[in-house]
Amino acid sequence: MGPLEDDEDQAVGRAMPVGDRQAEGDDRQRPARRYQNLRASGLRSIRDAATILGIPDVFLTPHVREQIASMMGELDTTRQEIERLKGREAFLEEEAERDPVAPILGRRGVMRELGRLLAYGERSGMPGALASVHVEGLDAIRRYRGNAAGDAALAHVAAAIGSTLRKSDIVGHLDGGAFLVILTVAEADAAAGKSDQLARAIDSPAFEWRGEMIPLAARIGVVPFRGGRTAEEMLVEADEARL
Repeated sequence: MGPLEDDEDQAVGRAMPVGDRQAEGDDRQRPARRYQNLRASGLRSIRDAATILGIPDVFLTPHVREQIASMMGELDTTRQEIERLKGREAFLEEEAERDPVAPILGRRGVMRELGRLLAYGERSGMPGALASVHVEGLDAIRRYRGNAAGDAALAHVAAAIGSTLRKSDIVGHLDGGAFLVILTVAEADAAAGKSDQLARAIDSPAFEWRGEMIPLAARIGVVPFRGGRTAEEMLVEADEARL
């Protein structure tokens, strides 16, 4: 607590009768608490700030007003910085859920969506399915032709998968040649048919890199949503169906 707050608290205490000071002892907020209220209040005037800080009008000297005005300026600066950091945090959070190369979700994002849809399906009875897709040759492209080729191949596969999906379906890249496709509002028969459709889209046309046509092939496992399963358990089942 600074000297100004010490002087103000002592002055306020002296201005009150002893009985009033005792009665108000438990109710008066400590300076730190008053400061928190001040910070959250969106103040528009020095008098508002003085009220929250518990400073009577009689003690609003020019010096005290100057100190309060300075504090309000600092609070505005702090509030703006907090808002900037919140916006930055939200941006980074969104970026962390997306694949850094293709315009699809990354592992974190697609697993979060899978967990959300599993929970919703269990509550509402909405059918759905999960497809585990492994693209053969994708890792080899990056290994033998470099990162630029690997990134281009990844984007090619993501576009091929996306061409077969509805707007409500979700695709995500786990790592290497592994992708997940969440088929929403999909009955078991329709979901099973999606496997062949995905395989054909990935296989043809072949990926082209600097005039060279590089064939890709996909192994796909599809499983319907099951009640009581977690996202990780569903991923294991879909992987096993693919093998």
